[in-house]
Amino acid sequence: MKLETLGHACTLLTDDDGQPFLLTDPWLVGSTYWRSWWLQNYPTQEKIAALSAVKFAYITHEHPDHFHPPSLRKLGKKPLFLSPDLPENRMLIYLQEHEFTAESLTSLQWRELSPAVRILSISLWNDDSVLLVDTPEALVFNLNDSKPSMRHLRHLRRFADDFLPEGKTRVVLSSYSPASIVNSFMRNAQRINMKNKIDYVRHINRICDVLAATYFMPFASQAVFLRSDSKWANDFKVSFEDLRDGWATQTTLLHPYTTLDLGSGDETYVRPEDYNEDWRSQLDKVTAQEHRDDVLEITDADIERLEKKMRVIRWMAAILFPRGVGFRIRELELHFSPWTGRVTRGGGAGSFTLNVPAQALKDVLQYGYFGDLGTTMFTIVNLNSRTRPVFVYLFIMVLTLHDRNHIAGVNKFARWAMSVFHNRSWNIPSHSG
Repeated sequence: MKLETLGHACTLLTDDDGQPFLLTDPWLVGSTYWRSWWLQNYPTQEKIAALSAVKFAYITHEHPDHFHPPSLRKLGKKPLFLSPDLPENRMLIYLQEHEFTAESLTSLQWRELSPAVRILSISLWNDDSVLLVDTPEALVFNLNDSKPSMRHLRHLRRFADDFLPEGKTRVVLSSYSPASIVNSFMRNAQRINMKNKIDYVRHINRICDVLAATYFMPFASQAVFLRSDSKWANDFKVSFEDLRDGWATQTTLLHPYTTLDLGSGDETYVRPEDYNEDWRSQLDKVTAQEHRDDVLEITDADIERLEKKMRVIRWMAAILFPRGVGFRIRELELHFSPWTGRVTRGGGAGSFTLNVPAQALKDVLQYGYFGDLGTTMFTIVNLNSRTRPVFVYLFIMVLTLHDRNHIAGVNKFARWAMSVFHNRSWNIPSHSG
C-alpha cells in the first residue's frame, strides 16, 4: 500500500493494486476563506478524475480547507463519506441533504474498511477529530490540525506500544504552520507575534518523539494567501526548509507532496519547481472578490445580526473588554457595548477592534460561522494598550462554540459536555476490543 499527500490536508491511501481506497479532507480545486487561501500545488485534472473511484473519504472537521463542497462535488457520489461522531454534525447533515452516501463513526471504535484496513476516529472537544489508519505495514496517525494534548498523544503511544507488532512503521501527519489569528495582532501599528516559527517546529519534534514515529509527512500547511489583505501571512508560514533546519528527532522527515510505500519505505515527491500553481491563472477571482468587498454596504439588518451574536458574550465582554469591541469595515466603524448590549455606528475603538471585509462579515453573521473570521488571515486585530491577545482568543473560541450550537441552550450545552466527558480519556481498544 502507498500513502500520498495531496493539496493541503488531503491524504490518499491506495491498495496493493494501486487503486484509490481511502481519501481524507479533499480540498482539490479552487480556494477558500473568501478567496484568501489557495493551494500551493494543485492535483492535476487526471488525478482528480482518478480520485472519483475512491471507495472511502473521511472528513476530519468542518473548516472549509478540510470540508470543501466544490471538491466533494468533483469526487461525485461513488465514495462512502465518513465523519466523526460530533454533537452537532453539520457535515453529515450537509452530505445527506446533497445525496452523498454518508455516515458518522462512533468515537474510539474501530471500523473495518477491508480485511487489510481498519480506521478509528477520535472526536475532540473542539469539533475536530484524529484518525488512525491501521494497515498491514503501518499505523498512520492523521492529526491534521486537531491539536491533541501531550497526555492524549501518550494514550496513542501506549496503544501503539501495547498492540502493534514490534517495529511496525508509524507515520505521523500533522499541521505545522499558523492557521489562526496568532500573528494577526497589532498594537500601536506594531505586530505582536504570539508564536515564532521555531515554536511550531519544536512542537512537531515533540509529537514525533512521543509517538515514536518512523516518518513525519508535512501536511495541512500547504496553502498560499493571495488577497491583498492576507498576503502578509505568507511570510509567517513554516516552510519545509524551516522544518528541516529545526529537525531534532530520530523520526525521518519526508518532503511535502510525498508518496510513501508503506512496505518498503520508498519515497517519491513533487519538487517545488514542478508544483501545479493553478492559482496563477485565477487571480482575477481574487480581484473580483476584493471589488465586491469595496462596494458592499453593511445594512441595518447586518448590524442587528451582529448585535444578536455579540450579546452571547455580553457579560464575559464586560469583564474582559470593558471598553467594548470594535469592528472596522473599510471606513465604517461599529462598536459593541457590553453594558448596553447594543451595536452602534461609531462610538470608539473598544478594547480591541476587528478589521474585516464586508462580504466575510455578512456571511458569517448570516450562516453562523463567526469563528471562521479567526482563520482567514485577512482579519486584523488592533489592541488597545491593555488588552491581552489571549483574551481575544477566548472571545473567538466562545463565539465558535455558539456557532456550533454548543452554548445555544441548556440541552445543547449538556449534549456537548457529555461528548467532551466521553472523549476525555483516549483508551484505544485493540482491534478486537
